[in-house]
Amino acid sequence: PSRKSRSRPSARTKSATVAMIATVRVGPVANTAARRGVYGLQLPALSTGEIVESIPALARRYADEIRRAQPDGPYHLLGWSLGGVVAHAVAVELQRGGAPVDTLALIDSHLGVPGGSAPVEVKDMLRDLGVATNGGPDPSYDDALDLLEDTLGGPTGLTPRHLERLHLGSAAATRAVRRHSPDTFLGDALFFTALRSSTSVPAVTAWHDLVDGMLHQYRLDVEHHEMVAAPAVDTIAAVLRARLEESDSHLRRGRRYPRIGTGSRR
Repeated sequence: PSRKSRSRPSARTKSATVAMIATVRVGPVANTAARRGVYGLQLPALSTGEIVESIPALARRYADEIRRAQPDGPYHLLGWSLGGVVAHAVAVELQRGGAPVDTLALIDSHLGVPGGSAPVEVKDMLRDLGVATNGGPDPSYDDALDLLEDTLGGPTGLTPRHLERLHLGSAAATRAVRRHSPDTFLGDALFFTALRSSTSVPAVTAWHDLVDGMLHQYRLDVEHHEMVAAPAVDTIAAVLRARLEESDSHLRRGRRYPRIGTGSRR
């Protein structure tokens, strides 16, 4: 339907849920969400070993988990990298059920996964966890855990089996993204672009036809894996803080769906 004709759910005045879909440190973002619930959604493979082979199936599962935590919106969704693809699908799923989604924020999310059909290696998973990796053979899960704990400065509570599950789940999710044909999100969205990308086409390009509204882009002079570390995460947190405060302000006035931010369209 057109932007003018589609209906909107009624306004809510209570604090909204922020759901984050990514394997990242969420402290700086959580600090932007005082007085509201902040939930990180992880791949089922990490806790149960269950492999979900399609993005819509994963989106339905996450939407159900979000509604169990808070039955009513408005909701604010954030996803980094592959998690942004899933966050977009979750937003579509929530809207399909009549729920209001006030914020959809994608952090350098590539709809076409870089690397084509190349398999996801353990080194790829480690980079997503913020671990610097060099050339050479792919590490074992035991060695990967040592690298992770060295990077984080201490025990993580994880085991090699956890990393194996995470690796298998990440590989399955990457395959699912390569097969994924997204529906359109009804509303505006925020997009954070890593300018030092290894791909020739900016990640944001694929999303213009999948957001029925303004796609506000914020460009950061970092690499993809640096988007979840300082200083990039501080910039992202500041934009999200302003967005959430704007949403709260409009809710207090009984209004819905404010315009988002001041980022550029392209």
